[in-house]
Amino acid sequence: MKVLLIFVSVLAGSLWFGCGGGSPATTIAVRFTSAANIKAEAPVIYRGVTVGKVKNIAFEERYVILRLALATPGAPIRKDDKAKVITPGLLSGNAIEIVPGPASAPAAGPNDVLQGLDPANQTTTEMLLSALVEILTAGPEDRDRVMKKWRRWLDESHLAPEGKLPSNSS
Repeated sequence: MKVLLIFVSVLAGSLWFGCGGGSPATTIAVRFTSAANIKAEAPVIYRGVTVGKVKNIAFEERYVILRLALATPGAPIRKDDKAKVITPGLLSGNAIEIVPGPASAPAAGPNDVLQGLDPANQTTTEMLLSALVEILTAGPEDRDRVMKKWRRWLDESHLAPEGKLPSNSS
C-alpha cells in the first residue's frame, strides 16, 4: 500500500509540473494577414530566447490569429511589440519572433493583440530562406505546388532575372 501511495504521489507531481500546473502560461494573440508555414507548437522567440509556443491558429475574416502560450516568466512582452515569422535554422520549421517595441509601452495582457509583420514587410533574405526550407521539406505530392507558389512570389517581387524563372522540367 505504501509503494502504491508513493507511486501515485510521484505520478501526480510529474503531471502537475510537467504540464505547467504550477505556473500557467500567459496567452497573447498575434494578428497576421499571412503566417507562412506556421504550425501549432511552433516556438516563440524573444531576444533570441525561446519563451513559449504557438498554442493554436484561427482565422478571422482576412486575418490569421495565432494564440501564443508564453511559458517563460518575466519575458517583457509589450503592447507595441510586433511579431514576425522567421526560420531560425536551415533545417528547422518556422517560428514566431517577438520584435521589441518601445520600452515605455505597457505590458501585453491576455486580451491584447500584437500586430504581425507580414511577409511583404520582412527582408528578402528571410523570405528566400523560408522558400528554400519549404521546397526542401515539401513531400513529392506538394513539391510542384510549393515551387509554383515561390516562383510567383519571385516574379511579383522582381527578384528573378527579367521577372522569370526557368520552368520546372522534372
